[in-house]
Amino acid sequence: MLRQLSYFNAEENDTKSQTKYLNSSECVAENEHDKVTPVKKIVAEEFITQLLLVIVEGSKHCNYIYGISVGVLTSDNIKCDAKEAADGTLQLKLTPIDSGLSIQHVSCGLEHTVLLSQHGGIFTFGCGSRGQLGHGALESESQPRMVEDLEGMRCVCVAAGGWHSAAISIDGDLYMWGWNESGQLGLPSPAIQQKKCKQMQEDEQREEHQHGCSLHLCPEYVPIGSESIILVAAACGTRHTAVLSGCGKVFTAGWNRYGQLGHHHANNMDKFLPVHFSDIETTVQQVWCGAWNTAFLLTDIKS
Repeated sequence: MLRQLSYFNAEENDTKSQTKYLNSSECVAENEHDKVTPVKKIVAEEFITQLLLVIVEGSKHCNYIYGISVGVLTSDNIKCDAKEAADGTLQLKLTPIDSGLSIQHVSCGLEHTVLLSQHGGIFTFGCGSRGQLGHGALESESQPRMVEDLEGMRCVCVAAGGWHSAAISIDGDLYMWGWNESGQLGLPSPAIQQKKCKQMQEDEQREEHQHGCSLHLCPEYVPIGSESIILVAAACGTRHTAVLSGCGKVFTAGWNRYGQLGHHHANNMDKFLPVHFSDIETTVQQVWCGAWNTAFLLTDIKS
C-alpha cells in the first residue's frame, strides 16, 4: 500500500533486492509484477535538498521501505549534479532500505527520516548534524536506528521538520528533539530568550531568561498548556511545529516570519501557544505544515 508517492506501486511479492529507475521519459520495471506509471516532468532543483520515501506493503512481517535519490542524465547519459544540468532528464532511483521493521508511518525532513513501527517504536536515520536523529550525538546514520530514549514507550505519531523531530506517545504527551534555533521544539531558545532580555530592566529577570539551548540531542518532554491536554497529532515545517489535541485545539511554536504560527503577529515563539480563529468557533480535525506555512482542516464552524 503506497504511503507517500502517488506514481509508484508494487505487488506483495516484490523482493528486497530489486532496484527501480524512474525518469521523465520512461519507466523500467525489473519484473512483470511491478507496476510503475510514468513520472511527470519535474524541475530537478525541487528535490536536491529533500529525501523522499515510500512504503510499499510487503509480507505480513515486514514492510518494504524505498528511498529515492535524485540526479540528472546529460545527453551523454552521464549522471551529474542537477544544478549543473538543470535542463537534463530527471532520474529517480528507488532502492529498498533493509530495515527489518514493520513500519506504519514515515515522516521526512530535509536531511533525515523518522519511522514509526507497528509496535509504536521510533527509528531514525539520515543526517544528524543538528541532533535531529535523537541518538545523543551529531553523527549521521545510514540505516534506521531505534531512538533509545523512547524505547519501551508506545508512540502513535511522528513528524520530521527541517532539522527537528517530534513524537506523541499513546498517553498524548509530546517529545521533541533536534534544532531549536527558532523555538520550534517549544523549549527555551537562546535567540528568543536574548531578545526578551533586552526588554528586561532588572538583573534577576535578565538571568532568569538567559537559559536555553539550540540543540537537543535526545528527546525531551514538552509540556503543552495544562496537564489535561492530550495530543493526538503533530506536524513540522522547516523551523516550526504544530500539534493537535484530542479536543480539536491547535498549538504552534517556532519560526514565524511569514505568520505560519497563526498568532496574528510575526514574532518567533519558543513556547506552544493555542491558535485562535477570529470570529468563529471551530474544531480542528487535522493539521499540516509546509516549509513556511500551516494548514488546518476545520469542522463545526460557527460564526
